[in-house]
Amino acid sequence: MAGDRTKVMPELRLSIDSFRRSAYHSGLQAIAARAQVLLLMEPGTCVDNFDMGVGIGTYLFEILDDGLIARLELRISTQLREYLPDILIEKVTVAKAEAETIERATSVLNVVITLQKALDGVKAIIYQVFKEDDGTTHGEFFV
Repeated sequence: MAGDRTKVMPELRLSIDSFRRSAYHSGLQAIAARAQVLLLMEPGTCVDNFDMGVGIGTYLFEILDDGLIARLELRISTQLREYLPDILIEKVTVAKAEAETIERATSVLNVVITLQKALDGVKAIIYQVFKEDDGTTHGEFFV
């Protein structure tokens, strides 16, 4: 439909499926995969678009006061609206979580992306990003 901004085109991933063909995501999985790239990408990584990316891993060891959380939520919202314009975002919420919930994690952030309109019966996407004790950053979406 021409005016339906919630319709998501399938996304070609840089991976293969069990039949050794290019893997695709669609619907919420495509949104989650594209949002994950934006959240993890450090600004300045994409030479064609220097401002693209949140670099959320750098916030894992910050002291998250109300001001920093507000700036991070604004940065994520701005990035999602700029680079995923087909997805109507209602709100982005960031909260520091207890690291004990994930084995070997030293710091955990939860990002909740609330959609204006439910997609595939889901109104929010939760992204959990964490840094392990060896310094590697990981993230996982829950839709």
